[in-house]
Amino acid sequence: MHPNRQPLTGLVVDGMESYREKAAAKGLAIAFSGTKKAEEGAPVYAYFDKKWSMEALGNILDNAIKYTNTGGITIKLCSYELFACVEVTDTGIGIGEEEHAAVFGRFYRGNAVAEKSGVGIGLYLARSIMQQQGGYVRLSSTPGEGSTFGLYFPTAIVSKL
Repeated sequence: MHPNRQPLTGLVVDGMESYREKAAAKGLAIAFSGTKKAEEGAPVYAYFDKKWSMEALGNILDNAIKYTNTGGITIKLCSYELFACVEVTDTGIGIGEEEHAAVFGRFYRGNAVAEKSGVGIGLYLARSIMQQQGGYVRLSSTPGEGSTFGLYFPTAIVSKL
């Protein structure tokens, strides 16, 4: 991985464009809901490897589409002191709190999604990619109401000891 300081907007736009057709095929829309930052409209910069970060974001978007039947997916950029976040929110089936840690395990498949296609490696890979860049993934979800996955990218160079 070769993280560089760059705006997260390009990652978000590429992710939305890559998954727009798949979402539309299910009658879902993917929308950018804006940036939460002190200076509205200013670009949000972070350190990340675009190719690998696109893989992580793609896994999150793919799951959002797969597990959402009505409504849609929104993406928001948030800027904090140490991290910048790409937040993906869906109106899907949601994930019970008892499964929040487990969904990031390799090959984990929840009981509610056993009939859906997949092998349970997407969230594991997304978390691994984010950790290798000095970032992390955060999940907030309520069954029946949807999920929000935040991909947190460092805003400063992270040294690996």
